[in-house]
Amino acid sequence: MIETLTNPQNIVAALVAIAVFATMVTFIMPIFDRDNMKARMKSVSIDRARCDPHP
Repeated sequence: MIETLTNPQNIVAALVAIAVFATMVTFIMPIFDRDNMKARMKSVSIDRARCDPHP
């Protein structure tokens, strides 16, 4: 078991697999991210209207 874990080919293969996984997550995450700009803009406009001294 120790020989398998310390085999340079297995170490390189594991590092490549981790790198591929990280790259895929980096490219896929924006697809699942919602666009919150509309909600933020509405929230900011409500806050500005509330704080505006000249209605």
